[in-house]
Amino acid sequence: MLNIIKNYKFLSNQDKININLLKNQGSCNLSHIIITNKEKYILKKNNQPIYNNVSKNFEFKIQNLSFKKGISAKPILCDHNNQIFISEFIEGHHKNRINLMDISNLAKILLKLHSIKISQKPFSIKRYFQQHNKTFNPKLKRVLLESYKYKKEFAICHNDLNPQNIIFGGSIKLIDFEFACVNDIYFDLASICVEFNLNTREEFALLNSYFKNKPNIKKLKCYKILYQQVCKTWFGIID
Repeated sequence: MLNIIKNYKFLSNQDKININLLKNQGSCNLSHIIITNKEKYILKKNNQPIYNNVSKNFEFKIQNLSFKKGISAKPILCDHNNQIFISEFIEGHHKNRINLMDISNLAKILLKLHSIKISQKPFSIKRYFQQHNKTFNPKLKRVLLESYKYKKEFAICHNDLNPQNIIFGGSIKLIDFEFACVNDIYFDLASICVEFNLNTREEFALLNSYFKNKPNIKKLKCYKILYQQVCKTWFGIID
């Protein structure tokens, strides 16, 4: 790995380069920290063949736009040949539980992310399930039908807001935009509620911080179930 990254131009003037595997790993990539005499970087190397079709160029584009909004690390490069993505290192930590202040700040981060303008065909949850499930279980059929009742509110979404992809420090930053695409904003809101196990009061705090007008509680509940079903499909859990 060190022999590969030494060839990158942004490292050409570095006198010292160390690379180490991070202790906490996600399910999609092997993550390393690059430490030089000047800077620190995060290197992600794809370790799942299923992600070979994920557009690294699009991931780079969305992360760069998010960086300009002040909500992510600056992306440095994506190397398709070696399936490598490098960005600046963010100092901070992850949380499994968040307080009301965190919730309010996360809502502001999502508003900035969702304000990014980009032209793309929206993600279809129904098509996703058709591709990954041979049959729809009754619960999934019911919630999909219910979701059609609600007005679609499309924006660029992160779509993978688990605690490992949110860094808390001086400010909140988002990382790992490989699944970012145009989706309904309630998918991101629902993922926060599910991943951090928010109670009813905390869910109201999230929605009230995000929306100027009255939020749709029923739509959130519907998208929480959809998000959980997506996760089950992803991890091969069959109801």
